Amino acid sequence: MISFDFSFNSSDPFHWLTAILLAAFPVVVFGILWRNKTLTPRRKWLRGGLNLFLWLVLLGYLLQPTWTKTSDSARALLVGAEVPSAMARRWQDSLGLNERFGSQEFLKKKLAAHFDSVTLLGQDFTPDLLAQLTSGTVEWQPYFSENQIQNLAWQGTLRLGEMQRITGSVQSTKKQWAKIKFAGETLDSTQLAEGSNSFSLQFPAFTEGRTATELFVNDKFVDTLRFFVRSRPVLSYQFILDSPDFESRTLAEWLGRQGNAVTVTTAVSKGIQQSTTINGGMAQGTLPDLIVTDPGNASNSLVKKALAAGKSILFIGLTQAESNLTTINRALGTGFSIKRTTSETAAQVAPNLTALPYAFNESLPQLTVPGYPVAVWNKVGKVGVSLLNETFPLKLSGDSVAYARIWNTVLAQVQPPSGSGVLADAPLFKGLAGRFSLNMDAEIPTRFPVGQDTVVLQTSPLNQQVAETNYLFGQSGWIGAGDSAEVFVEDSTSTLFLTRRMAHYIKALRAAGFSAGPPMPNRNVRKKSTIGYGLRCLCSVARRFG
Repeated sequence: MISFDFSFNSSDPFHWLTAILLAAFPVVVFGILWRNKTLTPRRKWLRGGLNLFLWLVLLGYLLQPTWTKTSDSARALLVGAEVPSAMARRWQDSLGLNERFGSQEFLKKKLAAHFDSVTLLGQDFTPDLLAQLTSGTVEWQPYFSENQIQNLAWQGTLRLGEMQRITGSVQSTKKQWAKIKFAGETLDSTQLAEGSNSFSLQFPAFTEGRTATELFVNDKFVDTLRFFVRSRPVLSYQFILDSPDFESRTLAEWLGRQGNAVTVTTAVSKGIQQSTTINGGMAQGTLPDLIVTDPGNASNSLVKKALAAGKSILFIGLTQAESNLTTINRALGTGFSIKRTTSETAAQVAPNLTALPYAFNESLPQLTVPGYPVAVWNKVGKVGVSLLNETFPLKLSGDSVAYARIWNTVLAQVQPPSGSGVLADAPLFKGLAGRFSLNMDAEIPTRFPVGQDTVVLQTSPLNQQVAETNYLFGQSGWIGAGDSAEVFVEDSTSTLFLTRRMAHYIKALRAAGFSAGPPMPNRNVRKKSTIGYGLRCLCSVARRFG
């Protein structure tokens, strides 16, 4: 809507004089042009038009026309340094914003106070700039290029034998593979489809202490993932077998070498059993943490008692898979089911490793062990069933690494959770707060050492054996966490850090009451006309050449 800043005052002689001169100007000018006989008609029309333009300019200066319209000039798009110009324009058009700035320009000109709402596109913004954006609504849209890993997360600490799980997402331009490697060997991989993908990679922690693995997309290195592996707690295992074979004896010996207490119970004759122990076996009158047995002992009273007490059972040595599972299901109330995968007598699982030619059907209470035909049914305790054939030839041939990987992976899913320890979410970054949680069988301490500092723990109101704390890391590298663990703190340079910092910033704004709602509505903006200036320039140029 057009309005005018000029108001005519009938008592002001200057206003009357101005009005008379403006009214007389076209009459006088066109009268002179009409009586001029030396000009051609074409030049008369040209000069008349230019003088008319001049008259409009003078009229515009007097009336000062303005117009009011609904505009989004109170909103701006602030673009991070990593965002390409084409993508920035696309987002600007999508959001319907007229104003777009680079972060340096916005900071240098101190434009924060000029806008009610700012949309941040990307992650690369300096703390100085972010500190200015506290007077209006701040919206954030992360930016990731194609094939760039997003939302990468893993466990910063875990115990030996536990499963490390790496999660992330990526916008893939084609079908390709995400792989996690250690010393050049692939630990796990998953295929990425073209388009948006969420992925998960898993493998058992197989080395104690500081561990570094590498993430690849196809053969392109993405990042190094570092975590700390604590020693495995000493567990008690009991083998209940009618006739121990070389497979079960090899497994029992391997578990004993890991420091576990192992008891092997063998039926010598009906009603008579013989037991041998490794590392002292179990304490008298206690239940083992995990029983390893065959399907023929599914109805064994000790097996049922241990399962009811929350312990774990692992069945190995299956020969007739379908009938064996029927026996287990009937005795323990599980629901394992399988389907045949090949007409051969055995299915190839890995080099020098075979299994029965079946695969487990999916079921809600059931977990499958990644890479192996082993399933775990969750009840009060855990019931695991392995379809693997003999694994001991790997150990006899000298491939103890492959043997350990198999059983670390299987036992990580079956063994009971560790009773105590420090857990940390990774990645952790210098300059950002990270979360620790402490789970202990005994009483939780009130203070927790992190590096050279000591932090106060907050005990969970729902579980007095669990406590948490946040800690702001001031340095990068390996830092002690408690008495027996460390965490790795990343430098403040990666895209992961920038993304995490922006997430912390937005969360802090909302917690402080800023940026709590949607962007401010469009407001009416009053703008002065610039037509007069343009017309004056046009008249000057045209008059000179007219």
